[in-house]
Amino acid sequence: VLFRSGVYFAARSLNGLVLNNVMYENRKGVRWGSASDGGVAMDNALFDHQECGISMEHVANALLRRNRLVNNTISQLLVIDSRYSSENNCFESRGPEQLIADFHPFVARTQYRSLVDYQQAQRQDLHSTKTGCGPLPEKVNVHALHAESTAYRENARTKLATSPQTER
Repeated sequence: VLFRSGVYFAARSLNGLVLNNVMYENRKGVRWGSASDGGVAMDNALFDHQECGISMEHVANALLRRNRLVNNTISQLLVIDSRYSSENNCFESRGPEQLIADFHPFVARTQYRSLVDYQQAQRQDLHSTKTGCGPLPEKVNVHALHAESTAYRENARTKLATSPQTER
């Protein structure tokens, strides 16, 4: 499970693979940028991000398959000057302002609120669905997890300091 920082492939990254992950509450879930090439995102659950689930920014080639992109604040998919192939994904917007796909700002009139409009205009995700992405994984309380992990060392030291020494 990844949380807070997402995955970012930058500066000519090659063959970045994102397979079967759960990501939520980041700025962007999966992001390729800066002339990256050969990225693959497959079987991921990407939800509740501040901007988008998957972002491709100046990417030579990317392959997206069987991802669930749900309730990402601005768009489920962001594409800026990139070549990609995308199929069999599930897109679920949960607010009237959320986009399915966004190719803006470099290409005019390329923000898609409906999957059908995106499919017809871009000829991608022709076998993808717009709802019914299934139940999302439960979110981990990262603040509690952090507190527990940082307290572990101190608890161990206290126990060791108060336990009687045994001879070997």
